[in-house]
Amino acid sequence: KRLAIWGLFFGACWVLIDFLSLVVVTFIICYILNGITEQVTGRFKLQRRVVVAAIFGCLAVLIGVGIIVIFPRAVDEGKRFYTELPQTIAKVERSASELIESSLYERIQALGVEVGVHETVSAFAKKATASVKDFFKFLFHVFLSLILGCLILLDLPKMAAGMQALAGSR
Repeated sequence: KRLAIWGLFFGACWVLIDFLSLVVVTFIICYILNGITEQVTGRFKLQRRVVVAAIFGCLAVLIGVGIIVIFPRAVDEGKRFYTELPQTIAKVERSASELIESSLYERIQALGVEVGVHETVSAFAKKATASVKDFFKFLFHVFLSLILGCLILLDLPKMAAGMQALAGSR
């Protein structure tokens, strides 16, 4: 019976593996911010809801300022990359044509390096795409975790009282 319960637990973890990162990040955020909330409410005798709202308000302002500062720079970098791309492609094509004209290209082709280079570039492109996708997935999980963390911290005393009530039940 115990083995079946553990098997079901690990099976559920395996099925919910993508959801687990959201749970872990939410737990970490709640753990850290609950400690801050307890310190502030104990020291300044403020209501818990006011402190939680102030903390998440400050986080929202910091995130907003970060987006305002970083987003224009990222757009400028994207524009510069887009304008410099034709020149870069022309340089690569020029280098490739020089390489083809040289006797070195025949040696490289004879060694079979060309196929390996194409495979490596293809694998790199796939990994880069996957990394960008994972990064945005992580940012989305952090955003959701902040929202869930705010809701959990606002209702934490009620949830704790409910858990304590369960301790005396069957």
